[in-house]
Amino acid sequence: MYKIGDYVIHKRYVCKIVNIREKFFNDIDYFVLENIIDPSLSIMVPKNNENILKPIMTKKEVEELLKKIPSIPVIDLKDEKNIENSYRELINTGEKEDLIKIIKSAY
Repeated sequence: MYKIGDYVIHKRYVCKIVNIREKFFNDIDYFVLENIIDPSLSIMVPKNNENILKPIMTKKEVEELLKKIPSIPVIDLKDEKNIENSYRELINTGEKEDLIKIIKSAY
């Protein structure tokens, strides 16, 4: 899916794929990522676990998401004891709309 030169998000870092190391460890290919803020930080991610990498949003996708913000509902906070669990579940989906729900609810 990803190739050398692509920009991705790994955890909280925006990175560029600078190389692919074939059969690097246990016969598994690895992406070599370079942090764009600190190029001295090199990260290796197994290609068979590339789902931990997220693609960078395009300008069009950002514009569409911004248009959706007014219609994205806040979280129902009737049960405040479970708010932490609700936030955790939404964060783990990886969906941008769910992150906006959290932001709007906290605001």
